[in-house]
Amino acid sequence: MRHPLPILGALLLASACRATAPLHPPGSAALVGCAGELDWIQLDSGLRKRTYATCASTAEVRVAPTDGLVAILDRDAETVTVFDLLDRVQRRVIQLPAGSRPTDVEFLDRRSLVGVVCNGGSHLLEVGLKTGDTLGRVECSGTPIALATDVSTGAAWIALASPASVLVVDTDAREITHRVALPATPSDVAATPSGHELWVTSATANTLMVVDPCAATVELIPCAGGPSALRLSYDGALALVLCADSGEIATFDVAAREELRRSTPPPCADGTPALPTKLELEPPSAHLLVVSPNANRLDEMDIASGEWVRSLPTAARPTAIGWCRVHPRGQFAGEFSPR
Repeated sequence: MRHPLPILGALLLASACRATAPLHPPGSAALVGCAGELDWIQLDSGLRKRTYATCASTAEVRVAPTDGLVAILDRDAETVTVFDLLDRVQRRVIQLPAGSRPTDVEFLDRRSLVGVVCNGGSHLLEVGLKTGDTLGRVECSGTPIALATDVSTGAAWIALASPASVLVVDTDAREITHRVALPATPSDVAATPSGHELWVTSATANTLMVVDPCAATVELIPCAGGPSALRLSYDGALALVLCADSGEIATFDVAAREELRRSTPPPCADGTPALPTKLELEPPSAHLLVVSPNANRLDEMDIASGEWVRSLPTAARPTAIGWCRVHPRGQFAGEFSPR
């Protein structure tokens, strides 16, 4: 008979290992766009690593899947600032055409090509971050406000405010393959992993719209609280919706088309409600990252339970967030968080 003490010790050690298992993969980091700054926060340690001076008004932060380039969109100045995550330097500021009124930016390839939707010119611009050149454009015939992409397939999805519709774009051919009319003005768009189904929020109509682009059908799901920003989990099972009016995160079962729960972020230090504006998913979809400008804070939510795991301080007025993974030696690795 084996002595019970070694067995008990092994069980206790295994339990301790589970209890102290890291919440984040090594090198996992959040890049938070604040007022004139880019905040680098290490999620694996919970420490603010550095703060860099960037553009004055940060609307969106996107990270390339490889090479470590960061695209920072400034809607007011109509610029895309290129930050090199490996060398920790700002490479260039790309001035977009005057009057373009950019609304969203996403990577179109794995390295340095981004797409910028502009409602002033009603088009999708293809911009090379390494040169700053405009390499192509796709005319949208409307007012684009949100963009989602899949760098592995070259697909892009654009939500138009007017006429209310969603476009499917083949970015390699620079062609619109599908255009589906929507019954309400969209706020954001995300695609399932297969790309066969789109989820679109409408803050004005308090609804979610599930679009089948090939069949040109739209299914409506009620969602109170002004649904705006949207992310789908990497397995496509959950839709995570930021409700701007209520400040809640609503979680939906994608297959069942049902709302599962609502989660309210922790209040500000003075007790007032936190008002989140942007969200991002950390691979492999364990945590949702949420920034609240009025709280100067990044909050993490466990998407499986809807519970808030941790709050981390940021620089003043965080308005955008991206995700990356950097090895301890400074090498860039892993995937960015796709829309």
